[in-house]
Amino acid sequence: MQTPAEVKIGQRWSAWVPSRGQWLLTTVVGRADGHVVLQFDRGYGIVRGHDEQRADETTMLENTSLFRLIAP
Repeated sequence: MQTPAEVKIGQRWSAWVPSRGQWLLTTVVGRADGHVVLQFDRGYGIVRGHDEQRADETTMLENTSLFRLIAP
């Protein structure tokens, strides 16, 4: 799948999480000032309040070793 020109709310991404040593599925739930808010799927057992991660939009679009688009 080709990398999109921008990150949009509702897109599904896979994010590499070094502390877990695995890829986790996320959904884009917000964006502001060039940053994106990703929410991890509930199935991972991450407690509410710790289930979100901020990421730089440019990094998401350019670094496929950390972020991969799953569904537009």
